[in-house]
Amino acid sequence: IIGVGAVIIMVAIVQGASERVTSEFSGLGSNLMIIFYQLDPKDRNTTTRRIDAMKMDDVRAILSECSLVKSLSAELPINQGPNQGSTFIAKYRDKETEINPNGVQPDYERLRNVKVARGRFISEDDLTSWAKVCVIGDKVRAELFKDEDPMGREVQVNGVSLTVVGIMEKKGRSLDGDADKNVYVPLTTVQKRYIGRELVGVIWAEPKDPKRINEAMEQVWQLLMRRYDNLPGFHVDSQENILASINKILTVFGIILGSIAGLSLLV
Repeated sequence: IIGVGAVIIMVAIVQGASERVTSEFSGLGSNLMIIFYQLDPKDRNTTTRRIDAMKMDDVRAILSECSLVKSLSAELPINQGPNQGSTFIAKYRDKETEINPNGVQPDYERLRNVKVARGRFISEDDLTSWAKVCVIGDKVRAELFKDEDPMGREVQVNGVSLTVVGIMEKKGRSLDGDADKNVYVPLTTVQKRYIGRELVGVIWAEPKDPKRINEAMEQVWQLLMRRYDNLPGFHVDSQENILASINKILTVFGIILGSIAGLSLLV
């Protein structure tokens, strides 16, 4: 009986996970395209050609040459490139907390559906000047400032002083981890002041016509293949396709657990 109960609980957990994933992705919008470079395990032993990551030239090329793409935002976590695997700490006076620092562009706010509770998000002027500014998550605010107003204060993030210009709405944990520990920085600031190279981790893109998203993805794919001479490792997909794949896996897992529960009842 205990075994059957455990399996039933597991089935419920899988169903709950499926609903959670669907909710998370719905909040981001089903019309987003995700573009990134990551060499598949099967290709690592068969190709000697590889790159560290996409570059800003790729972002500019997509905007200028892909007529079906409406807008995009490139993203680069600070712990990429030479900082890969590093832990990042934000400090204010005698307080410090671990953070998830991320370099982004202004359209990230709209495309990823993140909300600013106070102040503002990253601007085009911030990108142009490599501004030393940041927008902090609610948990970062609470752990560093408590009852003090963070707006206009400077926090130290691995040796660079960043002025707080915005505070994000409280969100809690998501598929990306603890969203309230996020710290958003201008993409160029990350590239110039932390990484030292114009690398890009992920590109979030929006098609001009949601009904033609598959055509838009193919257009981006063909562009990257031309630019990199068919180099393996590039991925161009949509939120909707990824959600469908995850839910398919969870559904199969749920069916297997349900079958186990059924067999247990027969025994």
